[in-house]
Amino acid sequence: MDVVQRGIGDHPIYKSMLGESTEQVARLHVSEKSKLLDKTLGELRLSKTIGAYIRAIRRRVGWIYNPDKDTKILEGDVLIVKGDLQSINGLNEML
Repeated sequence: MDVVQRGIGDHPIYKSMLGESTEQVARLHVSEKSKLLDKTLGELRLSKTIGAYIRAIRRRVGWIYNPDKDTKILEGDVLIVKGDLQSINGLNEML
């Protein structure tokens, strides 16, 4: 997750490792038109509905690690998400 948070390019070994894994980690941006705006993670139930887990949120100048069910998604948030490629793509379409 540190590589994703710092925005560092993928090392060849890291790319190979992720290519063999069904689980991926992605950094997704929340737009002003997102269907998720101002909803809590508890309301969204993303792990149950699409199989994606939000592991951290970059908000303004800080991080929210392991956000809980009461954490709201706000415009401009950057989400660090874990899940399979289909789940991550589905979440990205909602954003």
